[in-house]
Amino acid sequence: GRFTNDSTGTLIGDQGLILHTTDRGKTWATQVLSDGSIITASMNVIDGKDANVYAIAGDHGTILYTADAGVTWRQSDIGSRDAVKGISFFDKLTATAVGKDGIVLRTTDGGATWSYLPHKPITNLLRSSAFLKGDTSLGLAVGDLGTILRTTNCGKEWTPVESKFENTLRSVCFMNSEYAIAVGAVGSILKSTDGGVTWNHQL
Repeated sequence: GRFTNDSTGTLIGDQGLILHTTDRGKTWATQVLSDGSIITASMNVIDGKDANVYAIAGDHGTILYTADAGVTWRQSDIGSRDAVKGISFFDKLTATAVGKDGIVLRTTDGGATWSYLPHKPITNLLRSSAFLKGDTSLGLAVGDLGTILRTTNCGKEWTPVESKFENTLRSVCFMNSEYAIAVGAVGSILKSTDGGVTWNHQL
């Protein structure tokens, strides 16, 4: 879920569930798309860097976006039915989305339109992406079979990184420009102290 202030927030779930509150969670209203269509795909992630503009990603190529803090939603057509597992905004309008078969998408309009990004062929499911706060050039994406991708140009291009880890990585984050952490299956923790160039298995 995501709260944009003390009283307004959005929760997501399976079978297209989107709930919205404006009273600190006392009451919740089910959200529908602006055109009246029904979403049945499970929702996987929600993110944004602005109180009004953010996006939701889910299964079957589903990406929804709002420009009014979750009051109304529209669907983006990404040209794929693959599951989208992660979204990471690094400013109000620019974000990267990752998902099945190594897809990497980028938006510069708050989620309304998305383009596919080039990288060396990766067919593993990508589950999470993150950008360094205050420096939008540096980003990481992680996924199945220890897959780690790294970008140094705002997500325009991605390069695979050797992790020497073969289990699923589910989430990644930056602590600062050098220190990054990825977590995954069987309680695994990977740490990088050089901005994601090399990784050490902690457990």
